[in-house]
Amino acid sequence: MKKRKYILLDASVLLLALGLIYAYTIVMAPLAKTFSWSPSQISMIYVLSIISFTVGNIIAGVMLKHMTVQRVFIYGAVMIAIGFIGAAFANPPYDLWLIYVLYGILTSMGIGFVYNGILPTITAWYPDKVGLAQGTLLMSYGMGAFIFGPLITEIYTALPWRPVFIGIGVIFGLLVALSTLLIRAPQPTDGIVQVNADEADDLENVEDKDLHEMLHDPTFYMFYLWMIFLGIVGQGILGIGKSLPDEQHVAPLLAAIIVGLVSLGNGGGRLLGGWLLGAIGRRKTMLSSNCLFFVAIGFLLWSETTGNLVAMSLGCLLCGMSFGSILVVMTYFTKAAWGLKNMALNFGVVNSYGIPAVFIGSWGASKIYEAAGSYLPVFVIMLILSALALVDLIILEKYLGHKFGKQMPVHQ
Repeated sequence: MKKRKYILLDASVLLLALGLIYAYTIVMAPLAKTFSWSPSQISMIYVLSIISFTVGNIIAGVMLKHMTVQRVFIYGAVMIAIGFIGAAFANPPYDLWLIYVLYGILTSMGIGFVYNGILPTITAWYPDKVGLAQGTLLMSYGMGAFIFGPLITEIYTALPWRPVFIGIGVIFGLLVALSTLLIRAPQPTDGIVQVNADEADDLENVEDKDLHEMLHDPTFYMFYLWMIFLGIVGQGILGIGKSLPDEQHVAPLLAAIIVGLVSLGNGGGRLLGGWLLGAIGRRKTMLSSNCLFFVAIGFLLWSETTGNLVAMSLGCLLCGMSFGSILVVMTYFTKAAWGLKNMALNFGVVNSYGIPAVFIGSWGASKIYEAAGSYLPVFVIMLILSALALVDLIILEKYLGHKFGKQMPVHQ
């Protein structure tokens, strides 16, 4: 049982590094300047990253049915290394397309392999503390951009971007490969005690369901829609990234810190969400996360109309917290509603909410900004989406109440 602490620590450090994916506007800053990319072209990098990350989740879910998590990690390590190192050789006239393919698709798909290898594996090690373990992992992943974003900004002042990309590819590839020495699925000899359904602070129905059964469950579609609505908002703010402080002509390092607040909130929100799931239950956690989006967007609207950097910082932090908390809810909900046995594949499909969310939220926000010259209409649309999510959540809770009747657990 003590071994699981070290496995969780290793997995957390690994996800912390790979969380750099959320700092793409900072990582790509010198390239955007060198190659004169437009905001929508830069946003498309993030769109491709999240789509490829999601596809990587699904492929890894299928692979984990036939091979060990260590082997999936090796495939992921190779893809991450090749993607970063290959992107370092981008040159006109195919610079943007090379970045799209190598960084946006290959590297991000490799990160998706590793991510969906870690989550079900660590969840299996912590059946008694699912929310806390998942919250710790997801916090690490969300904090990556906050920690490494300003660091990368400083490194760029001393080194050209090409050797930096090569260095990241080598270091990240080795980090994933070396993690195979420790991270593995638990065995019967490890003494992991499973939690009975009636002891779990979870949905009442923890019966294992495969992908076919999950897709025939109305709960899936209501929850999936809730994730899309709020995911558009969260991915939209992450996708806007450095463009938000740049609009106010903020100095590069301060801009990186403000953008990093989204990731700081993202990481903190994941840990907080994991704690809240155990303390107040899923239903209240989902409601709290949804309502926090209204507050976050309110601050961003204030900043957009007044130029107040404090309001911008608070809006970025709270939006990150809101988004981070719904991501740990998603992991928790997937395991709770459809079981652990098929979690890797089921989670990959649930996580595909990110495909429409990132396309509409990130790329869509950039296109609206290019047309309107302001993020004001973007934030208004985000408020409307948050309201639609709240309506959907009410419908979901009424359905679950009817499904489980009066026997629903208090903490559900």
